[in-house]
Parts: sequence; structure tokens; C-alpha cells
Amino acid sequence: MTILEKVQALPKSPGVYIMYDGGGTVIYVGKAKSLKHRVQQYFGLRSNRDTKVAAMLNQVADFSYIVTPSELDAFALEKNLVLKHQPHYNILLKDGKAYQYIRIDLRQEFPALEVTRRLKKDGARYFGPYFNGLRAQDIIRALQHAYPVRACNTKITSKPKRACLNRHLSICSGPCAGLVSKDDYMSFINSVVAFLNGNSAEVESVLIQEMECAAKAEQYETAILLRDMLAQLKRLTDRTIAYLPREVDIDAIGYASNGIQAAIAVFVVRGGRGIGCERFHIIDASLSLEECLVGFLTQYYTYNSRVPKEILLPVNIPEDAAIREWLNGERGSKVNLAKPERGNGRKLLETAIKNAEEFLEKEVEKEKAYHDFTLGAVEQLQKELGLSRVPHRIEAYDISNISGVNKTASMVVFLGGEPAKAHYRKFIIKTVEGADDYASMQEVLRRRLSELDSDDLSFSAVPDLILIDGGKGQLSAALEVLQEFPFALRRGGFGAPRANEDGVVDAEGGAKSFLFLNHPVTSCHPSKEGNFARAGLCSIAIISLAERNEEIFLPNNPNPIILPRHHYALRLLQRVRDEAHRFAITFHRKIRGKDMQSQLENIAGIGPAKRRELLKKLKSINAIKQASVEQLMTVPKITRADAERIAEYFRKTVSID
Repeated sequence: MTILEKVQALPKSPGVYIMYDGGGTVIYVGKAKSLKHRVQQYFGLRSNRDTKVAAMLNQVADFSYIVTPSELDAFALEKNLVLKHQPHYNILLKDGKAYQYIRIDLRQEFPALEVTRRLKKDGARYFGPYFNGLRAQDIIRALQHAYPVRACNTKITSKPKRACLNRHLSICSGPCAGLVSKDDYMSFINSVVAFLNGNSAEVESVLIQEMECAAKAEQYETAILLRDMLAQLKRLTDRTIAYLPREVDIDAIGYASNGIQAAIAVFVVRGGRGIGCERFHIIDASLSLEECLVGFLTQYYTYNSRVPKEILLPVNIPEDAAIREWLNGERGSKVNLAKPERGNGRKLLETAIKNAEEFLEKEVEKEKAYHDFTLGAVEQLQKELGLSRVPHRIEAYDISNISGVNKTASMVVFLGGEPAKAHYRKFIIKTVEGADDYASMQEVLRRRLSELDSDDLSFSAVPDLILIDGGKGQLSAALEVLQEFPFALRRGGFGAPRANEDGVVDAEGGAKSFLFLNHPVTSCHPSKEGNFARAGLCSIAIISLAERNEEIFLPNNPNPIILPRHHYALRLLQRVRDEAHRFAITFHRKIRGKDMQSQLENIAGIGPAKRRELLKKLKSINAIKQASVEQLMTVPKITRADAERIAEYFRKTVSID
């Protein structure tokens, strides 16, 4: 079936559609209330396409779809597939950018103020986020001087404990020591909550009084500390927005585009204060601004922030959109999505839009440089190596050992020219004796490629390019493994194959496979059956990079490719290679350290302190084995009796070996 024939055969059910390039790489994931209607819009009149959509469709070779029971199920599935595949034409925000929040669990008898970066649906109250120069720790420290509440994780029981230093410094009322009643303590907590909701006058008044008293008593260090706390609070209170009531939590989301590039800015208001503004450069191939904003909201509130009570948008989201139901579930109460036309909400939205426009104007050149360094370098790599497709997913492997002992290996993954650390994997070599790096590499590749049907996020993905550290020998050893698997056909991914009328590819070397476009990819399980299908049709390119002269070796080509030192493609390969080396060494050191500790644990009388001193002084197990009794006695805490036991233990071990 051609793409247009497949489009006509689509059901009018809700679901998710997945678009692939010619090599089977997922480049876009979308959801739809009606699959047929939505996908038809992509492949309909060209005049309706904007630049980003047209750029994506130029690369689309096929698509698959998954029918879901409801639009909300499609929404959830889309979110998970975007997380797994990281498609280039979806909005991709950086995960792990966790902001600071102040957590207060009011269900506890004596709640504590906690700093956290993880938001949980645990019934506690979270205040924040704090960024743009505001630190949750500084705010808590200032609050403790006004209200003596605890900021520790001490478990409070009916049996009083000894009062801690914070109690003696009068910044804690000492509930663990039984020095404050529950009612009095909760009055402090209620005042803290009121401050975090926008009522700051009382805290400032208390800190000013304490600072003046400390200055009069010539306690200048304390006075300076209190002054700095006041300055931190002033940075927070100065952000109060006069025309907004207190206890208002709003995110105003602005959008700007120049037709090719786009930016989104989020102006964050908490407790009537403007906490700050976040700005994002985005790539998205959705058909409308509404869909783009839905994709942004999904990722932003998954990774970056807690859902506020009100979200202001530059366009209206349809009433039946699944995003509303999802946001309500994430917050635990109703979220108001609105497009304000006038009043205070419009002022906030215009502020966000202005920030997006300024960011887009200033960041265009910066983003271009970043693109050249990452995705641009990936595209250059395809051209310089003659690859059949853009190597979006690059995997690199490295072996680490000392004289064949504690052999480990690393697998690092770059997606679109950037490290994807969630996809990194580590290996302990199991079948190779001695220091045989060739055999070790073969074992690792064989184990990795045998896991394509795994549920593992990384192993289930088919690499576009495998990078081996070394020269012709290392590359030949790795190539032997690839030839054991069906996707080693098509000359390892080099050159663009041509198809005959039956859809069969002649890869100029006699090897044949079917064009991806002619394979019916409508599997409801793309992580398994679909992956196997694509694995058999997609080639995996493999190269090696020799460190001495930075020579790039290709299979069946005796002459290396040498790129200029400043070339973005070469610099990308160097970054990938060096990252694999770093990751392998880090893991090897960890394993070696555990092995060294475990050997010393077998010696009677050598406890943790003595083991640490031995390793600190002599650096390695081999050095300890070879040391004489007199040399061992130079190690702090090691007596003659200890030294004799150590020497005797290793003498017996060596003789047994």
C-alpha cells in the first residue's frame, strides 16, 4: 500500500499515529480524536502546510497507528511514546530540570519545612517553584527566624529528645524535645503558610527588629546574616504584582514564531508574586497552535512544574480536549484554561508573549550555533560518511579493564547529537578470559543486539550508527557480530539502496531486503513486533574512530576518512567516543573498588578504617599483595600483627592460584 492508500484505510477512531523516515526512525508522534481526519490533514493540500510541517513530510516514508478506547487514552499513549522515542519534530523539553519547592505536610502533628525537587501526589502542600535567583533554603532560613518551626527530618515521638542546636539558636521551638504545644506550633505553621501565600509584612517586621537588636548588642555577624535574609525576602516581595490579589497562582504562556522557528515563554505567578519567566526554543510539526500548546503543556507539567489553578493561553483550547482532563488529574482539582481578552489576565499574557518574542529574536543565532553543534553535526555526518539515513541514534561502546581483571564495558547513546543519559547502559564481561578487547567488544555487541525485543527503553531501540573506539581491527571484530543479525544487510547502512518493482532492494553487494515503505506497519505493539519488523528492514551503520590521528574507518574500505579538526561531524564523534570512555572508566573504578574492598574483608582484624588506610596509602590490591611486612607497617593503623596477617593471606592466595 502507498501512504495515501493507507491514509484512506484509516479508522475514524481516536488513537495515536507514528511517522517514520526511510530508515524506520520515529520522527513524529501525534494523537487524534479521529485518526483518519487528522492524518488526512497532513497529506492533504500542500498550501496548508507551514515550513516545519513541510520539512517533516519531506522525510516521512511511512506511518503506523494505534487505536485507543478514548481521546484521553490517546493523550497518555502519545506522551509515553514521545518520552520513549524522542522524535525530532515533537516538542522536546529537557527532563531533569527539577525546581526547588517548599513542602509542608499539614497532616503531621508537627509539620516540618522541607526543600524538595520532586512533586508527589501525597496530600502535602507544595509552594514554589523557586528559580531566577530565589532559593528555597534561603526562604526557609529567613522564616525560621520569624517563626521557630523545624526544618529537619527528626521523627517526633512521645519520648522527648535532647534539644538540638537549632533550638539553642532560637530558630526552632523544639517539638522533638517536647518544648512546644501542638496548638502553638501550628500557629507558627499557619503564619508560614500565610507568608508563602503572599502575606510577607509580618516576617519582614520581625527580621528588622532582630537585626536592629543584634546591631545594638554589637552582634554584627548576626546582624549581617539577618540583613542578607531581608535582602533575599525583598527580592521575593519586590516581585509582588500590584494589580493581582494574593494567593493567586497563575502560569501565563506566550508564543512567538517567525515562520521557521518558534519560542514559548511561561510567566510564573505564585502567591500574587511574579516568580520568574522561563523561555523555550521549540520545534513542533503539529498542524495548529492549539496542538502545539497542548504538546508543550504535557511535557512542561510532566517535568518542570506543578500545575497551578489557572493557565492563561494565547488561543482557546477546545472544550473537549483531553488536556483539560489530564491537567485536572495532575493538580487534583479543576484547572482553568483561559484566553483572556482584557483585564489583569491579559496584562500577564502580554508580558509572556513579549518575553517569547524577545527570546526568539535574541536566541535565533544562539540556537543556530547549537543546532550546528548537535543536529547539524548529525546531518553533516550522514553526508560525510555516505550513510543511507540521518544517524539520529548513535551508540558508542568502550571496554575498560586492568590486565584483564574486572572487565567492564559501556554503552552511551546520543540522540540528535545530544547525550541521552537515560539510555546509557553498563556491562560486566562474562565470557572472555584475559585482556582480549576484541572478544569483549563482540560479547557486548552480541548481548546488546539480542535485546531488541526487550522492554528496556534503550535496548528496544534500533541504533542508526554504532561507533567503535579503535582502528581496523576493532571495527572488523564488531562487524563480525553485526553479520550474525539480519539488519547487517544493506552493507551496514552505507549508501542509498534502490528498489525494483517488487520493492526488493539490491544493495550492490547481493544482499537484499524489503523497503520499509512496503511493510505493513500497523502493529499495536511498536516496542516489540514493530521493532523486530523495522530491525529486519533498517540497516545499522558501523564505524570506528582511531584516536591517534582521528581517522574514521568504514567497513570494507581500507582507506580512512579524515575530516578537518574543526569539522562539526568529527567533533560530534569525538564527544561520543570520549563520553563512552568516561562512562566505562567510571564503572570500572566502581567495580574495582568493590573487588578490592571484598578481598580485604576476608582478612581477620582488618576493619573498614584499616582497609581505607591501606587503599589510600598503597592505591591498589596488587601493591598491597606485593608489599613486605615492613612496608605494610608504614600504613597508619596497621600493626605488625596486622601486616603479618595481610602478607600471609595474600601469600596463600597466590600459591592457590
